Amino acid sequence: MAAISFKSVGETTEDRARRRAIEDAERLPLGIMTPVRAGDETDGIFKMHHSIADLIHDNFKNLLITNHGDRVIMYDYGANLQPLTFEITNSENFNNEAMRRIKTAVERYMPFIVLDDFETNVGTRGQQSTGRVDISITYDVPRANISKKKITVTFFVGG
Repeated sequence: MAAISFKSVGETTEDRARRRAIEDAERLPLGIMTPVRAGDETDGIFKMHHSIADLIHDNFKNLLITNHGDRVIMYDYGANLQPLTFEITNSENFNNEAMRRIKTAVERYMPFIVLDDFETNVGTRGQQSTGRVDISITYDVPRANISKKKITVTFFVGG
C-alpha cells in the first residue's frame, strides 16, 4: 500500500475560482489611509485600507488627535485632548478629564468601539526636554471580532 500525500491532489477549477473570489473580496479597498500618500497599482491614486481592523484603528486615531474646531462643519468632532496639555501640571484630574472626553467622542462618533483600558505616561523628549504625554487605550470592537487592540497617541505639552 503506497502512501500518497493530499498535497499532490491539486484543486478543481471551481475551488480555484472560489478561492480567487474570496481573495479579491479581501483586497477591496475600504478607506483611505491617513496620512494620505500615493497609492500603487492595487490601491489607485491613494493608499487604501483593506482590513476593517486597520480602518477602525486609523479612524479611532484620527478621532483622538482631532480637536474641536479642526473639522469644517463638524465643530465638535474629536476628543479635544490637545487643550488639556496646557493644564497637565495644574490639574489633578487630567486622567479623568481625558477619559471623559474620549468616552464622549467615542459614544457620539464611533459607538461600536468598547473602551477597555486607559493609561498615560508623562515624560520628556530629546535634549530640548520637551514635555510630552502618551495616552494609550485598549479597545474592542465586538461586531468586527476585534479584541484587545491598543492605540497610543502622543501630545506635546503646551504652556
